[in-house]
Amino acid sequence: MTDMLGTSVTVPDSIESSGIGAALLGLLAMGEIEDLTHAHKWIQVGKAHEVNESDYRIYQQLTSIYTSVYHQLKDQFDAITAFQGQHTRSPNS
Repeated sequence: MTDMLGTSVTVPDSIESSGIGAALLGLLAMGEIEDLTHAHKWIQVGKAHEVNESDYRIYQQLTSIYTSVYHQLKDQFDAITAFQGQHTRSPNS
């Protein structure tokens, strides 16, 4: 992921970090906390991953190609989606 995004990524140590994140967002939405500046106190930092600049440049090139291909095929993707919507049976059929 670091090589695709071009930024270092620190992975939480806990497998419960998604739940903790959801709880923090819930507290924020309810106005129980003002912001997420203290989230680091709730989560133990695990391993840090750094960017491999050579791989990052390769991903940048691939992303450019993918974006170009996507835009060229977008109408066909929309047609496939419409076709599937017309011809997909519901699970109870």
